[in-house]
Amino acid sequence: DFKKSKNEFLRRTDNCDHIFYLIFTKWSSHITLEAYAYIRHIKIESIYGELIGEDWKNNWTLGSNICNIKNTPDGRRQINEDCSIRIIDFSDINVAVKTLEDHFFNVAVPFFEKYSSLDEIDKLYNEPPFDEIPVLVQRTLSEQCMKGLIVAKMVKRKNYKELVRTFDNSI
Repeated sequence: DFKKSKNEFLRRTDNCDHIFYLIFTKWSSHITLEAYAYIRHIKIESIYGELIGEDWKNNWTLGSNICNIKNTPDGRRQINEDCSIRIIDFSDINVAVKTLEDHFFNVAVPFFEKYSSLDEIDKLYNEPPFDEIPVLVQRTLSEQCMKGLIVAKMVKRKNYKELVRTFDNSI
């Protein structure tokens, strides 16, 4: 039940928006398509938006390009690979459509299913190691810390005070 807009497909659930986002780039010799998947946890982003005085509706909680999602089973490690789709001539269109379909059904949908729960979001934001930002979080350190504390409070994390100290020392 995804609704299509200009360059994205959006599904709203009770708690989250699931966004499959496409970037089309026209080059002199070809067209490039890049696919991204994002989860916007509505409660986390609305609290975050209130704290920083920003419209939360354009923020996202987790996400990345399809390659990062596909290649990082734990959501933390960055494995660089180019998953962009190149259309050089008309014969490439069918392959591009099949590839986008694969990206959507075999990468984005499982990502949405796995990471839409507060517990999974909490694990990515609030479990060590803290010396690098998980690839699916991909935010600034201060944003990771603030959203991490928001979700920690929401799941009633027992080590909340320790997290505050850890994040405070990180920033």
